[in-house]
Amino acid sequence: MADALDASAALADGLDASGTLADGLDASGALADAFDASVVLNDEPDASTATAAPALLRPVLAELRLSAFASHRRAAFSFGPVTLLAGASGSGKSQVLGAYEALAALGSGATLEEVFPDPSALVPERAVPDADRRRGFRIGCTVDGPVGPVRLDLAVQAEPELRVVGERLSVGGEVLLSTALRDPGRRSVQAAWLTGGAVGVTRAPLPDDRLGTALLPLRVAGATAGQRRVLAAAEQAVVALRSVFACDPRPDRMRAPVPPGEGRLLGDCANLADVLRRTRHECGTRHALLARAARTGCAGEVAGLDVRAPADGPVTALLDRGPGLPATELGRLGAGELRFLALALVLLTGPGVLAVEPATELPSARQALTVLADGLDRDLDRRQGEELLRLALMACGRGHVRLVAAVGEECAGGRPPAPRGLGGRPDAMSDVGDTSGATGAAGEERLRQLQRRLVEFARARDWGQYHTPKNLAVALSVEASELVEIFQWLTPEQSARVMEKPETAHRVADEVADVLAYLLQFCEVLGVDVLEALAAKIERNELRFPVTGAPDAKCHSSE
Repeated sequence: MADALDASAALADGLDASGTLADGLDASGALADAFDASVVLNDEPDASTATAAPALLRPVLAELRLSAFASHRRAAFSFGPVTLLAGASGSGKSQVLGAYEALAALGSGATLEEVFPDPSALVPERAVPDADRRRGFRIGCTVDGPVGPVRLDLAVQAEPELRVVGERLSVGGEVLLSTALRDPGRRSVQAAWLTGGAVGVTRAPLPDDRLGTALLPLRVAGATAGQRRVLAAAEQAVVALRSVFACDPRPDRMRAPVPPGEGRLLGDCANLADVLRRTRHECGTRHALLARAARTGCAGEVAGLDVRAPADGPVTALLDRGPGLPATELGRLGAGELRFLALALVLLTGPGVLAVEPATELPSARQALTVLADGLDRDLDRRQGEELLRLALMACGRGHVRLVAAVGEECAGGRPPAPRGLGGRPDAMSDVGDTSGATGAAGEERLRQLQRRLVEFARARDWGQYHTPKNLAVALSVEASELVEIFQWLTPEQSARVMEKPETAHRVADEVADVLAYLLQFCEVLGVDVLEALAAKIERNELRFPVTGAPDAKCHSSE
């Protein structure tokens, strides 16, 4: 598949200055990796419910990678049942949720133009255009499920025109689907997916304005073991991406009575009253739980939640204040109270009550709905925030609902009491403003420390005057030659056993140290970030030389 990807290598070069299609875990970009900043919200899950949700029964998005997306650069975020993205204003929390929502829309079959109405705003500021003035952005995710971790990476050209230039779907390092822009004059990408058997790989054009993974179930027959692996991975990714409900309650739209309808909650929760009408009659248990939560989240005495729904008239939601007291229309509540009730309703219900179309590839019992909430704590006081987090932990502990939400620093600073009966995995709080590092940060920091020690070593001896780029490059070449000298007259078999002998093992390690020392000093003098340069090079090579199976695999074209 290398020839199908060569044409997109230029875009990869254009994105190097701002991060490329990254593994996501090798270095810290502008933001922190949620693996590192995790905070256990419930240290002692109730053993009686610890097995309520088998970890891999339901496909779920376990990691989101923003390799080069808006202000994010080689950042990765892991998600648990409840994940809070915390940070100061402007730290990029909303962009993380926006990327998640964008992938969800693409997984549902939306076009790039529908998902990215202003694509240029998502191109990192430092992205350098290539010779054809092209710039773009890169996002990706990993979906856990019955197939195992399925990795999806996507490269999008934003300028001069919006189109997909590269996509890769893989499991365990095996590339199952790879697409690339081979002919810029055609509105398609060249796709290659695993077939197996005598065919090996199938090639065909796919539209350049849609996610290829979402199209595979319509293109792959599933007749061979390889095709079935492709379908299983694609369906797992699509099911997880489609099972998303983006929620941003708008109190200004929730106050007025609403006409009766299907009773499915909209993303802005403007039809909250109609949904309460439905849950009151059809979901007695959940309605009672919501009324119980209202006693904590709403001011004054609350005996329950009621609705006024005259025949063929608008529906008005009410707070029942108890015997002998007039009910309060929800329109008279504060913004925080309305947002609290709407978000609590979302967490306590499911796809049947929310305006979301679940994927049909799996039964609903084997799907997990992810709620995306930007500004979860907006307008909420501390009491409401803690109660909402308690509800989130209780609801998401069952495994059928997950929450990814952006919160402010004040909410992140507190830790709500652990709810009773919570089981399952610990939840994560990711500090979006923390730049302490990503997975592998300890090794990266160790390398930085060694580089600083080399600088101090040279400075203390006044050797810096000799450390010009030319002198360091020459010294690096000499030390590399001394490493080569050890292997000069050895056979391939002897060279493979060189570390078995203490005397030669010591020489190899010593020369490797010399090479690395001069390389680090060379990078220090010229201001080259050696880790970023290496990561960018690997990423370009991954695009130019994709894994396609056996080198002699036959290829079938369906063009």
